[in-house]
Amino acid sequence: MNKILKPKIVLFIRSLNLGGSEKQSLLLTEELNKTYDTTLIVFYKEGNLLEHIDETKKMFFFPNGNFFKKSLQIYIFLKKNKTNIMINYLPLNNILGAILGKLAGVDKIYIGIRGAKLKANYFKRRFQYYISRKIAHGTISNSFKAKEIHTNYGYETSKFYTIHNAIYTLNKYRKGNESEVVNIISVGRFVNEKDYHTAIKSMSVLNEILKDKSIKWKYTIIGYGNLKEELAITIKKYGLEAKIELADGRVNVDQYYKSANIYLSTSMHEGMSNTIMEAMSFSLPIIATSAGDTQYLVAHQKNGFLCEIGDFNSITKALLELIKSKELRKNMGLKSYNKIIEEFSVQKMVSNYESLLNL
Repeated sequence: MNKILKPKIVLFIRSLNLGGSEKQSLLLTEELNKTYDTTLIVFYKEGNLLEHIDETKKMFFFPNGNFFKKSLQIYIFLKKNKTNIMINYLPLNNILGAILGKLAGVDKIYIGIRGAKLKANYFKRRFQYYISRKIAHGTISNSFKAKEIHTNYGYETSKFYTIHNAIYTLNKYRKGNESEVVNIISVGRFVNEKDYHTAIKSMSVLNEILKDKSIKWKYTIIGYGNLKEELAITIKKYGLEAKIELADGRVNVDQYYKSANIYLSTSMHEGMSNTIMEAMSFSLPIIATSAGDTQYLVAHQKNGFLCEIGDFNSITKALLELIKSKELRKNMGLKSYNKIIEEFSVQKMVSNYESLLNL
């Protein structure tokens, strides 16, 4: 490397939409830039996260023009900058970034696997696999589940590294909002893999059990996506319009975390869930399905409950335990908060990247 003490690092992401990959790339860029010469290249200058960045810090590069003009600008930037390390996120960026990085003479190129599923598109899947074996110096995933699935597919185990996500823990431990209504929330896009139908079914059973009780509760799903209308129809089918709300997850999500008492995740597929981590940083007890690396976040009957995917009966049972006990919610919420502080700090994630990249 031409600058041993301060290597030049580039991270490459498609956009700054409200996704886990985008949040983590932005977080890692900001942290690495405190010590190293780090730039985040964003292919499309779009997304809600744009409002949270300070372009005056000069750690962002937004190419302009059509696809080919953008690609040329990125190549020139990498070449002129004499980039030492390039970390790409998600399939298209993995493929394009690796090719441009190779042509520009980048010393080390890494691709990023952020989910625990193989991509459905055959050609994209095969091309990324080829890149991982022939061009990339390593593949970085955010979950052990992703590593298991991809190495079984043929990715080289010796070149596959797992570094869990991190989260800013600026939230001080709170005793929780204990109003007369127990607020249950889920945060995530309205897509099939989040399996909100199981969540709604659990709420239907819960409503039957508690209908003659004095306990008040409400469930809010905060997100956005194509399945919103379908979910609204399902809610109406169960007659839960007064109990379940669909809220826009693109604005001020923190207000929902702050007013919540219980966090629920019914995902069928996960890598390392950012939303569960966020909920834990707000001192919430967690009920989650055992998808992806959720077991590393949720210790069963300690800071929450782990349930089998699609098991609405177990989810309902866990909900009842937490709804009926303010003390249990408080104790599990404290354990959630402490677990995030101790095991998933930003400092630990950065240290893991530094070790991997030999910084």
